[in-house]
Amino acid sequence: MKLMFPTFGWYSTPLTILYIWGLVFTLLLLWRYFRQKNISDLLLAGVLFIHTYERTIYTIGFLSWYDNFPKTKINYFLIPASFIFGPFVYFYVKSITQTSFKFKRQDYWHFLPQALFTLGALGVYLYDSNQAGFWETQNGKLVSTLSMQYINLFCAILGDISIAIYLFLAIQMERRYRKKIRELFSSLYSVELRWLRNFLAIFTLLFLSDILLNEINDNIVKMGYKDFWWIHLAAGLSLIYLGIYGYFLDIKKLQDINIDAGAQSLAQIDEQQQLNAADLESQKRLHQFMAEEKPYLNPSLTLAKLAQAVELNANLLSQIINKGEGMNFNDFINSYRVKEVQQMIIAGKADQFTLLTLAYEAGFNSKATFNRTFKKFTQLSPSEFLKKATKKEA
Repeated sequence: MKLMFPTFGWYSTPLTILYIWGLVFTLLLLWRYFRQKNISDLLLAGVLFIHTYERTIYTIGFLSWYDNFPKTKINYFLIPASFIFGPFVYFYVKSITQTSFKFKRQDYWHFLPQALFTLGALGVYLYDSNQAGFWETQNGKLVSTLSMQYINLFCAILGDISIAIYLFLAIQMERRYRKKIRELFSSLYSVELRWLRNFLAIFTLLFLSDILLNEINDNIVKMGYKDFWWIHLAAGLSLIYLGIYGYFLDIKKLQDINIDAGAQSLAQIDEQQQLNAADLESQKRLHQFMAEEKPYLNPSLTLAKLAQAVELNANLLSQIINKGEGMNFNDFINSYRVKEVQQMIIAGKADQFTLLTLAYEAGFNSKATFNRTFKKFTQLSPSEFLKKATKKEA
């Protein structure tokens, strides 16, 4: 009995639903880009589309395309997008971490390998389509003898190298950006930065899983078409997170902060390892100001705002904190917030309010940051510190 296309079953249905989800959010991001002209929306739409498209190539087999259309020519046009995926991921991260990002003329060279590969694939189709008997078979002469045996394998290896390089560059960019924010802001943009980190982690894990499965298939045990289904399901499930967070998260919070100016001033710090007498006096004045005015209670406190309040140059203030206190600006401010929470717990405020309420009152802006920072400075979780303080009172 001949199957009908599309055929929905245990393998095809989940993948089809998930990839339709990916296409929907691709279209939503494109629609918002045309209305708001935010380049990061366009780049993320490209990432989601390629991610969905690459997996759709696999899914159509389960939908019975090849069973219903044995002479199909679709293999000529399902062109792998390995060479373009890496640049889209890299430039998406760059569009968020670089103030007022715009494409430069030289940036378009990153997309040349994919353009050449696509032109080559179309050239193969044009050659085969002019050969006798082309329309009576699924794959023509050139695609069978050259593309499938040599070109596709060679390009797959180069494509994996390309993805690995661009993922590495994007991860390095995200790490440098996170470090800059720790130097300039008292409260991390935790949700937005977590999105960037998770975004890169998802694609890195999927990429490494693909490499591992292919190595097992080529060198250890031959795997069937269905054995790769789980990695494609995982990729499809990732679209749920990528679509929702990528579209609804207000990433402009990161794009709007002027991190470049602050980073330039930090780069000008001199090489001296010890503070001079004048700097030590300024350090003493800083501690006095922190104790009396408690600027750390403001969750949006920045290096520039504190420097203005304490009447010090931002460059000098950063030097005093880095060299005099042995920590970055973010840790310096959070150390005061932790002490503030400790004092409130000892004063009995935890009997009336939750620990999270006390954290927000002390200037923290997220539960995760509060718990992590509190344990970093006290070696105890907030709840453990509370129990210890309660026992002492008893």
